[in-house]
Amino acid sequence: MKHFLFSLFLGLLSVVQMHAATSTFVYDDTKTEKENGTALQAAIDAAIAGDEIKVQAGTFYGNFKMKDGVNVSGGWSADFTVQADHASILDAQANGRVLHQPAEFTTLTVWSNLTIQNGKFTAQHSDKGGAGVWLCKKGQVKHCLIQNNIADITEGEANGGGVGNNGYTDDVLVDDCIIRANKATHGGGARVCGVIINSIIENNSTTINKPAGGVQLHYGGA
Repeated sequence: MKHFLFSLFLGLLSVVQMHAATSTFVYDDTKTEKENGTALQAAIDAAIAGDEIKVQAGTFYGNFKMKDGVNVSGGWSADFTVQADHASILDAQANGRVLHQPAEFTTLTVWSNLTIQNGKFTAQHSDKGGAGVWLCKKGQVKHCLIQNNIADITEGEANGGGVGNNGYTDDVLVDDCIIRANKATHGGGARVCGVIINSIIENNSTTINKPAGGVQLHYGGA
């Protein structure tokens, strides 16, 4: 199994083989947020199951896709020894989901200590949403700030402005998160077929006169 160190220097993504299953991604304040976001996704795509990517504090614009078995944690200092709460910001700029799990995973995958914001997802048919985060089997978010995301649809339902998923599985977990100021037709803060624990859910709303401005739970508990 190969493990990698991902760093952005002088606009180039360098790859250095490591012996431990931990990699780091350096925020480069000479680059645009879009460039940093693109490079971060490239680092995730190049990682393998069992790797952890530590993300330095900064802003990363774009739409980010989870990879099976690749854990991502944010808020790290320049020397990657200290974490500040939610200091790595993933921002979709009102253009699609911020964070998307594309399929059911076989390995538990956790994204943690991130700000996930400004997603705007217009569902193509009923019962889709998750403008901030869309999760499937074995996908989890922990200690994240999920804010200012909107799931909408012209006809039917767009569920889960902050967090959404379809199909009950008890390993879909939202843990120790702040979910605020998100909107959807149902479950403005979250619509989760799974578990929400230890979280603050505040000031979320529905885009139309429907129930569950805060949380809509299906077949699970909170």
